[in-house]
Parts: sequence; C-alpha cells; structure tokens
Amino acid sequence: MSKVAIAVTIGQAVVSIVNAIHHGREFYQQTVDFMDSMQIDSGLTGPAKKAAVMDKMREILLGKNEDWERWALALSGFIDRIKATYNDFKGLFPKLA
Repeated sequence: MSKVAIAVTIGQAVVSIVNAIHHGREFYQQTVDFMDSMQIDSGLTGPAKKAAVMDKMREILLGKNEDWERWALALSGFIDRIKATYNDFKGLFPKLA
C-alpha cells in the first residue's frame, strides 16, 4: 500500500478554516466578544474565565435551539486555540497587546 502525500498551502488551510467558521460565525464572534469582556472586567483567571464564557454561550445556543453537545466541543477547542494565538501575538508584539 503506497502513501499519498498531499501538499496544502497556507492559503488553502486558511480558506478551509474560514469556510468551517462561516456556518457558526455569529457564535464564534459572540464567543470572542465574551472572551474580551472576561479579559477586561471579570477578575476571573484561566479556567474560570473559560467556564464563564462557555456558560454564556450554552445559554445563547440553547436559546436558538442549537445542539449544545456539538457546539461545546467546537467552542472549547476554539477558545483554547484563540487564547494561545492571542498569547503568541502578545509575545511577538508586546507594544501592541
């Protein structure tokens, strides 16, 4: 059995991510907005901030008759990756963060 190598460019990867986010864009945007408000106003740290954001998103998604179990996993991973990216950004550009 031979292996097939598939080359993916950065641009193709970004397009794939954007397409994946397109369906739930409003929910991802609300998640980021809550993350920002928790960063500024909450006095919470780390896991407590994430839990507060997840609780708020659960309320919103259930109010729109969305499948929370499906969204919970997606949003949890999204929060972790966005926070890591933000922290990397702050490290690279400390004067901008």
